[in-house]
Amino acid sequence: MRLDETTGTDYVCVLFTRQPLPFAMLLQRLDAAPGPLLSRLQTILGADLVAEESIRYADTGGIGFTAESRGRTVVPVVVAIEHVHEEPMRDTTPPQIVVLAPAVREVTGTVEPGFDIAPRQVALTVQGQALDASGVAEVLVNGQRAQVDTAGNFQAVVQLNGTRTLYIRATDTQGNRRDATFAILRYAP
Repeated sequence: MRLDETTGTDYVCVLFTRQPLPFAMLLQRLDAAPGPLLSRLQTILGADLVAEESIRYADTGGIGFTAESRGRTVVPVVVAIEHVHEEPMRDTTPPQIVVLAPAVREVTGTVEPGFDIAPRQVALTVQGQALDASGVAEVLVNGQRAQVDTAGNFQAVVQLNGTRTLYIRATDTQGNRRDATFAILRYAP
């Protein structure tokens, strides 16, 4: 038996008998009969079923029974399994961004006074980590796609073009995004 994504009740029925049953015919008649499972079994097996009041099912946490058959030959053991499909919790948390090189400080507004402006175009290797439980899909550094491994470690070579500011965007596999601005810690002489 395999549970699927359908919410509802699944039944497992075991028929204990003293003699072989015509199983294929019983299944065909069971499928064609209307009503709940136990009613259909009663209709199909009728006089062969051991009377319900003659069966004592075990209450020890296992499945078992004792019965006084009184000439009848079939004892049904029916287990109902309630199947509830729960939607997995959706990740709504964006990745954390950690810059390992160069030395930076995250800023929430404009770059603070005291930082120099690059006099010309400067190429800079940026290394860091984007941390997220669901995995990192993409990291952009100053708009350029960084190389990212499965652990979220990233690296990119960017052109500073007269600024000492890094704009990093990390997106996880669920589409959550974090944008952060970092000021490179190089003070004017």
